[in-house]
Amino acid sequence: MHPVSTYLLTFNSEKYLEIILERVAPVSDELLIVDSGSSDSTIEIAKRFGAQVYRRSLDDFVSQRRYALERCTHDLVLVLDSDEVPNAAFVDALASIKESETIADAYRVCMHFTVLGKRVHSFFTVPRNPAYLIRVFRKSQTSFAEGRLVHETPRAVGEVPTMEGEIDHHTFESREELERKLTLYGDLAAEQLRRSGRRSRWWQRLAYPPAAFFKWYVLKGGWRDGHVGLILGAYAARYTHRKYRAQTSLD
Repeated sequence: MHPVSTYLLTFNSEKYLEIILERVAPVSDELLIVDSGSSDSTIEIAKRFGAQVYRRSLDDFVSQRRYALERCTHDLVLVLDSDEVPNAAFVDALASIKESETIADAYRVCMHFTVLGKRVHSFFTVPRNPAYLIRVFRKSQTSFAEGRLVHETPRAVGEVPTMEGEIDHHTFESREELERKLTLYGDLAAEQLRRSGRRSRWWQRLAYPPAAFFKWYVLKGGWRDGHVGLILGAYAARYTHRKYRAQTSLD
């Protein structure tokens, strides 16, 4: 049997946390929450499910994930965002993996993205919906890319099969949340660019934002999502502009 450590990063995550923990707690041998300053009932919900709660201010997402991984005592790890709700088939698949004699280094799962209440065709940094992302992996056989501060994903050295089941990712449920994450992610991307030693140029600040809008709204099919697709196309452009503008101010 392969015991599982499950961790979630949280910040005012009460909306979906209870249903997520209800589903994954029965197949988790260890539950961990790394919280970056919640003021709602997130901590209360986590403790009700017996989760170990750690409090850590968010500097960047890779550092936050490494901090969580260091506290996972089992090699097999399930990681979920606090707005990612797995279905019953996913939970059953994880239970089967735990009982398998041999396991893969990592597993992808089908993930559907819902933005502002609408399941979309594409979402900035995720070219198509559904996407197939790694959410279960052996920490001894995976790593996060050096230098990345945002839009991080574990990298496996071996095979990465696809699990049964699905996860529903409910993101940007209000315009306020979209604006908050635009600021957070854009500024982290700017810092990531600065640390890489690359300098942004005036022509990049002019050319890249409209190019990002065209890519995600036209080429990636955002136009099929109506008003929400238009908002996401604008988000891609505004994120790109903020990334290069903020990076200039950091130099």
